Amino acid sequence: MKKFMKILMILLSVIYPVIVFVFLYFLKTPVRVLSIFIIIVAAGIFLTFTSRNKDTKKTTIDIKQIVTPILLLTAGLLCFLTNKIFFLKLYSVFLSAIFLGLFGSTLFFEPTMIFRFATLADKSIIGSTCENEVRKYCRVVTIIWCLFFIMNGTISTLTAFSQDIFHITEEQADKVWTIYNGCLSYVLMGLLFAGEYLVRINYDRHLIKAVPVSKINQNSRKESQVICLTKEKKGDKKSWGNFLAETEFLRNKISVSSEEKILLESNNEWNFLTCLCAAIQCKKTPVIDFTQNNAGNSNYIFESVSNKTHNQPIPEIKSEDACMEIIQDGNVKQIRLCDIETKINSIIQAEDKKLVLKKQPCTIIKNNPEQFLEDLLLHFTLGLKFYINPNNNSTS
Repeated sequence: MKKFMKILMILLSVIYPVIVFVFLYFLKTPVRVLSIFIIIVAAGIFLTFTSRNKDTKKTTIDIKQIVTPILLLTAGLLCFLTNKIFFLKLYSVFLSAIFLGLFGSTLFFEPTMIFRFATLADKSIIGSTCENEVRKYCRVVTIIWCLFFIMNGTISTLTAFSQDIFHITEEQADKVWTIYNGCLSYVLMGLLFAGEYLVRINYDRHLIKAVPVSKINQNSRKESQVICLTKEKKGDKKSWGNFLAETEFLRNKISVSSEEKILLESNNEWNFLTCLCAAIQCKKTPVIDFTQNNAGNSNYIFESVSNKTHNQPIPEIKSEDACMEIIQDGNVKQIRLCDIETKINSIIQAEDKKLVLKKQPCTIIKNNPEQFLEDLLLHFTLGLKFYINPNNNSTS
């Protein structure tokens, strides 16, 4: 019920200009009766958004939530006292001014308003390689919205004083005010939303959103984002949510093991990736050996964890301390995670934006352990899909 009341009160405040016009010119409601209705709506909004919180047992008041009822209450009282509709028209003007203040202030006290909205929708932005670019883009969009509120507030002011400015009748002035504030302003706002959304889609396609193994956290990617697919089974895919669940499951098993080295199963790219990350997170040493067919010989027995949840935080990793062993041609080579991530970063910088425009999943070459490791982690870092295809060692 409380949620319904909030939605109802928000809707009433949004369609306020239309309500004023309908009451005055269709229902022929007297100005003072309308002003009483506006005061009641203002009181309803105030009570709805300042109700008692069951958890804290205290009344919660958010200044941003009481701005609208205060404006409506002021307009309603002035309208009731003067018996003039003029004061009801100023609501739209003050609302634009308030939004301009809110958005404009974040240009000086960052993060900007649009960046705050963006990080609420996608928490993986924080700490990613594209964070600075997103901040710059959001700053530009915030400036555009500020310009819109300036324009909207100016036109709202003109419509509020249109009778005197354009020398038209009171009824014509009221219609002009209602048509703009109750219709056209929302159309313009919708067009701005739609236009920015289309620009953002194209902008997102060109962002390099790299998340290295040492920096991953629960929010690094959307849970539904697909990481890899199986060529032989259409529709069989693994997502970021699967990755979180399986690495958590692996960590719980590896952490209690007395083994300091974890032999990775190279015949399955997905198992290789999850076990590699889990071993590093447990401060164990992953071992990569292509000199033998080690399927089933890994010292971890893989199990299906597709239905398991993930609720443990991912341990922090110091890439300088994380080491791996690569066995090739009878030689054992130790390689640090930081060296691989540095090399991957240089590849990303060199290839620039061509990498993120790659839409087709790729089969990772398995002939060379070090190259296989770099290619797999490159795809994982950029969020590019790869195939689980143990029977094919060529690139597609």
